[in-house]
Amino acid sequence: MKLNILSLNLGEVGYRISRVKGRKEGDETLKSLYQLLLTILPATDQIVLQAAVLKMQSAISYAEAFAAAESRRLKATQVTGNPGPDPVIWSYPDRKNKR
Repeated sequence: MKLNILSLNLGEVGYRISRVKGRKEGDETLKSLYQLLLTILPATDQIVLQAAVLKMQSAISYAEAFAAAESRRLKATQVTGNPGPDPVIWSYPDRKNKR
């Protein structure tokens, strides 16, 4: 299994943990994530525009829209840490919005 994260979403992880647990914990979490076998992807202009369309069409956060747009591009399953019974937002190839 290959794990990917957009740089924008990695930044969101860092700021959210820092906000709740403090800057030191946020920095340590990011440092740990950089050591994992995951690919950090840039938010290209194409992804920015697709995220804007998804945000317009769905009741999801802007950061989630970026992750969903990248998942679509990769034809991958998106998993989120957001609370709820089902952490999968977009699953491909069936392309059904799970929210």
